[in-house]
Amino acid sequence: NNTGVPTVDQVGPMAADWITRGLAETGLFDVVQDSAGRAGTVVRGTIYRRGDSLQLVAQISDAQSGRVLRSVGPVGAAASDPLTGIEVLRGRIVGSLATLIDPGFGGLAVLTSQPPSFEAYRALVDARDAANRFDHTTAVAHYLRAAAMDSSYMYPMVAAVDSYYRLGQCDVVDSLAAVLRERRDRLTPYEAY
Repeated sequence: NNTGVPTVDQVGPMAADWITRGLAETGLFDVVQDSAGRAGTVVRGTIYRRGDSLQLVAQISDAQSGRVLRSVGPVGAAASDPLTGIEVLRGRIVGSLATLIDPGFGGLAVLTSQPPSFEAYRALVDARDAANRFDHTTAVAHYLRAAAMDSSYMYPMVAAVDSYYRLGQCDVVDSLAAVLRERRDRLTPYEAY
């Protein structure tokens, strides 16, 4: 709690509980207490005040080296109702960790823009699986679904361009490329390339 407001002290434990539950519910992770010394990856968060609202930020780090694997946020939340922001943060943390441990993403997770929500990650996995089967029609549908679920995660749009190209739909490729050019400031160098 970096707000200087003691009443915000309760937000940290609330966020930790929601994020822990979100991670455990996926079945992808073994969740342990950081103090147990068995953690391979650690999630830490900070709460800042910005006007009448809160800003929630998290860092995902390797427990052994301390190296930051991914930063998540800031996510805005009303000081009077922080749970909405906590839910968004939880989805981004779970999505970030899922992409980091998914061997199908390799190093791609750290090369893409804002980490996805977990729901967008799952749609992206479906898209990737379809693309790997050369079923680009299905892949496009899943990429566009992932993009619609999480408009701040730009990679699904970039990947959709590739699948449309492979389908020979160059008019759609040009249209999506124009949209991506307008959002170039939100793309990582990898996505822009």
